[in-house]
Amino acid sequence: MITLGEKDEPAQIPLVRTHVGIDRDRPLVEGHPVTFTAQIDGADSYQWETAPEPGGPYTPVTGQNSPTWRVDSVDRATLHDRFIRLTGTNAVGTVVTGHFYVRTTTYRALELTGQPLPVHAIEGTRPTFAFTSDGMPVAKQFAVERSTDDGRTWTTVPGTEYRRLQLGAKDSFTLPAATLGDHDTLLRGVATTQAGISVRTDAVAYTVVAATGRPQLSARPLAGFTPEGGGSIWVTGAGFEMPQDEEGHSYSLDVGLFAAGSWAPGEEGHREWIATSGETRYGQLYRESMRYTDNSFGVTIRVPAGVLTDDGEYGIGAFLRRTLDGGGPSTFHNRTADAWTSLREPIVVPLPTPGTTPDGGTDPGDGTHPGGGTTAVVSDAADGRGLATTGSEAPLAAAGVAALLLLIGGGLIGVRRRAR
Repeated sequence: MITLGEKDEPAQIPLVRTHVGIDRDRPLVEGHPVTFTAQIDGADSYQWETAPEPGGPYTPVTGQNSPTWRVDSVDRATLHDRFIRLTGTNAVGTVVTGHFYVRTTTYRALELTGQPLPVHAIEGTRPTFAFTSDGMPVAKQFAVERSTDDGRTWTTVPGTEYRRLQLGAKDSFTLPAATLGDHDTLLRGVATTQAGISVRTDAVAYTVVAATGRPQLSARPLAGFTPEGGGSIWVTGAGFEMPQDEEGHSYSLDVGLFAAGSWAPGEEGHREWIATSGETRYGQLYRESMRYTDNSFGVTIRVPAGVLTDDGEYGIGAFLRRTLDGGGPSTFHNRTADAWTSLREPIVVPLPTPGTTPDGGTDPGDGTHPGGGTTAVVSDAADGRGLATTGSEAPLAAAGVAALLLLIGGGLIGVRRRAR
């Protein structure tokens, strides 16, 4: 029982306001600093404690007698797989915060584990840009940078929307609506840790095709693609206004790679395509997903080796499919969304000489880990603006090393380099 005088304030046991927190992400990186904090009101003294189990036994940390505990260098032997708490004491009694579990891990330099693909878009659509980084500590900030002078200077692209597709997957950005002014520029990604260490991706080409106001397609085979060896083709589409579903029926858009002559706009569609995208549902894109992207799309079609020939003619086709709800045969009579883009003979565009961008720095944890280096920046665009997309010859740029950028139809097919 506590006896108080008339003028004494009622005595209270200390009160936990905030439980234990830290100033960085878990797991803690060995050799790096960390600060533990908690708030206990009404305490006259404090004590940090650690234990191997949440129920204890807890051991006081020598010399740590304030609401803040700063560790200059995380040590695995003392902090890994441990539970941390703060006690607060006054004349009435002692309270403890909830326990805070700590794991530690070794430092790994931030590095790029997935480079972005070149970006090819139709005017007015919002293309995506994605890359992957890994390290410990992990990157916490991401950005897309743009160059209009073949990689000599870079500025952050405003208006990008960031999302991580899933844990451990690519960091993805939705870019602002593409304009013709974006055509023939360069993009690169930047990942930065909480400590300010950054890595930058290789530069990739950003190409834009003028919008027609009608359903249209543009295809860009990616680096390494050959007709006989196969590979991937990036396909972008715009202007596809999907019809409203009818009672008992729904519409979808079929997209696939066809041999020239097997289908053409104005003809009834069919499913005898050579290849389609694994990002569709058996070749189909649905109205709800198309509405989300303003009646546009971007997918990758993977072409197996041996199914095309060097002398064959091919193209990407799109048309509507009408499906009976609950099953039944599909029909392809609606011609309002027919679109086609041919894969033409490549044209050759020499690229400028690659440059470098310094990205130095050291890891601030204990001054011993490298935090960056020199990142090569490969310019993937020609000096001439306005690449042709109908098979005509594009402007050429002289360079000491000719990197040959191949275009097929409305897009680029790959990169080869040769010494002059």
